[in-house]
Amino acid sequence: MKELIIHLDGVDKVGKDAIKKELVKVSNGKFLVVVRSFLSQIVYSKIYKREIDSHFFINKMKKLAKDEDYYFFYLKATEDVLKKRFKKHNEKDLKEEDIKYHIATFNDIVDYINTSNFWKIKINIIDTSNKTVKQAVKEIIKICSNE
Repeated sequence: MKELIIHLDGVDKVGKDAIKKELVKVSNGKFLVVVRSFLSQIVYSKIYKREIDSHFFINKMKKLAKDEDYYFFYLKATEDVLKKRFKKHNEKDLKEEDIKYHIATFNDIVDYINTSNFWKIKINIIDTSNKTVKQAVKEIIKICSNE
């Protein structure tokens, strides 16, 4: 396994931390996994109306995306699955009624970046709704191996 830098972003309870832990474990420490990276900075600035220059962060992603050892992932799950996970984990950081808005905002930003010919950034999308952590990790490793 070669060394990689993997960025994981997504709404609360999509599995970012569990997937990070498993990626580091299966790579025997060869993967540096960053949770809540550039993409989260952009999304949460929109959600919480923080004044930032989103293009600054997108430009940083663009520079890194040229490197074949950098990968960006958006982990997502359905609203129903996230609500169940929130209840199971007694989540207090995000209100259940805000989940839909957070999902929509992530989807909009990811779609904007992925479809823009100008940015030339690929954000890989993994739906964790019906996947175990090990299945999601296997899919991430497959994507990183094939590109």
